[in-house]
Amino acid sequence: MPAAVAYTRVEAGKHFLSDNIVGYVIGATAGIVVPQLHKTTGNSYSLAPIQGLNANGYSYSGLLLTKQL
Repeated sequence: MPAAVAYTRVEAGKHFLSDNIVGYVIGATAGIVVPQLHKTTGNSYSLAPIQGLNANGYSYSGLLLTKQL
């Protein structure tokens, strides 16, 4: 399906062939890597988004990395 859409986008003049190749590679890589990162067997690390206010009233946001002991 992605290849068919890529072909029609090139034919319509909306994308270059190199755009489609890079997008296909990034999409395939994300499709393989993300499920591997979410496997929980033996994984004692956790990553979660956080945000809030500090004591001075300034907002912050970031990622919380925790390790289970």
